[in-house]
Amino acid sequence: MKNILTYGPVISLYARSVLKTYPSKFHNATKERTKSLKGPKNIIEKYVYCDSGGFQIYEIEKNLRKKKSTKKWGIIPGVGTKDSKKRLIIDPIDVCRIYGRMHIKYGFTVDIPLCENATYQESKESLDQSFKWAKLMFHFQKKYCPKTNLLIPLHYFTKQNLYDSFEIMSTLDPYGYAIPARSTDNYDDFVCLAYAMCFLYHKGVNHFHLLGSSRTEIIILGAVAIALKMFDRVSFDSRSWNTATYENPNRFPKYFDPKTLKQICPSGEKKTLLLPKSIREKVLKKEIGGSFDSRRYLILLHNIMATQEYAQQMVRRAQDIDRLKIYIKNEPQLRLQRDRLIAAIDLLRKTSKKGYPFVDSLYGYLWL
Repeated sequence: MKNILTYGPVISLYARSVLKTYPSKFHNATKERTKSLKGPKNIIEKYVYCDSGGFQIYEIEKNLRKKKSTKKWGIIPGVGTKDSKKRLIIDPIDVCRIYGRMHIKYGFTVDIPLCENATYQESKESLDQSFKWAKLMFHFQKKYCPKTNLLIPLHYFTKQNLYDSFEIMSTLDPYGYAIPARSTDNYDDFVCLAYAMCFLYHKGVNHFHLLGSSRTEIIILGAVAIALKMFDRVSFDSRSWNTATYENPNRFPKYFDPKTLKQICPSGEKKTLLLPKSIREKVLKKEIGGSFDSRRYLILLHNIMATQEYAQQMVRRAQDIDRLKIYIKNEPQLRLQRDRLIAAIDLLRKTSKKGYPFVDSLYGYLWL
């Protein structure tokens, strides 16, 4: 089996049509419940990812703690998935139905993410509840979404959190696992992410998903893991392809440079637009009305393809780790993160050669 690194751009409200032709879209089941299940014309293509709503729970809980919102959430089987301004209700059984009707290939079990500074009791309750809902979804998988491969999100702040989560969740024998990739703003977090990848490799995981980030360092780590053949498939998702217009549909997006993913002004269109001429002409003449909308459509589709192109470029570079490290040291875009990125890459390479127990015995103190 060929080792694959795949990008799943998150569907957003103002640019849904941009992703019609892209095969690895990342949907959200709670949002799709009322938008994509009304008839055959709205059924989404196969081979896509779909989240169960865990990130929305995380956002709601974070806003509640900061007193920015009074919106509540709940997980209640059998009542149907509902989302309003006042409350979010996630029905794990209904999520299975959504996966089946949308022909989702990779779906995530319902999970309760950990907020920052979670206590031991909160971590335990999160794990217990996440296991409960995951087990329920595996029970209904054969009935409602037999062709969906279920992946289980693992949430942790410490090494023991990860060990405990894997020990319990692995009893369900999922197709793969996912871990958050958003919290990588300091050296320790970044090394911990690499450690988690090493641990999952040690446990024989084949499909590994990085939740919620397409920053260059995350992509490079995924590329290294693929080049080292640590996993059959590594995937990642983000909405950054459409960040500029995510909240404001009238804001004009910038281009992603496929060589660096750096955002550049629209004046760079001729140099960076990856789309074939036939697609550009079709969009400009037929599918989108108005020059503003058609140009924005092309830019956003380009950004998706640029992210995937960058990922493949990094996989090619990672075939030679030493040369990749030289590239990282000399690449201005990676200057601020290069030390932690190289340290993380070294952990992956040493684990692939010596094994996780050997590496953990030497460097385990870096992450407790």
